[in-house]
This record gives sequence, structure tokens and C-alpha cells, in this order.
Amino acid sequence: MYDLGFVPGCLPIDRLRQSTLECLFDEICLNELNTLINFSMSILPLDSSRSTRFSPNMTLIGSIIDERFVDSWENSSNYSKYFAACAPSICS
Repeated sequence: MYDLGFVPGCLPIDRLRQSTLECLFDEICLNELNTLINFSMSILPLDSSRSTRFSPNMTLIGSIIDERFVDSWENSSNYSKYFAACAPSICS
């Protein structure tokens, strides 16, 4: 049997949080998972060439959930657009 990268546990959410995404990048693993859960549609593997800080075989799904599935934060503040959109009557 192919290593699906999933961990056994009492509750499905516990198993999911302690598992990795590596199976989702592998077509053979996905086909086996597809057979295991009796899913009628084919699932395409994720693109491993895309850059991300989450390592598919090292990062736990629970960590990705805790970090809100955000790969990177980019903050740019534009106060003139904010004031134009919100039109506050006073600023302090």
C-alpha cells in the first residue's frame, strides 16, 4: 500500500491536523486515495513547481490551518483611498 501521508487517529479532524499534504502532489497516491474513499471524480495533483513556504512532506495540515492557509502577508496602506471610500467626518 502507498504511504498516503495521513496519520491514524480517533477523530477525523485529529488525523487531518497531524497529516501532511504530500499525497496531494502525487498522482499515484491520489488515485489510491480516490479508490479508498470511493470518490467518482478524478483528482489532479497539486503543482509542485509553485513556490510556497509550506513543504508538502514536512508541514502538518494543522499548521497550515492555524496559519489560515496564508503563504505570505503583504500589507500596503493607502489612507487617501480609505478616506475617499469611507468619507469620515472627523479623524483623530
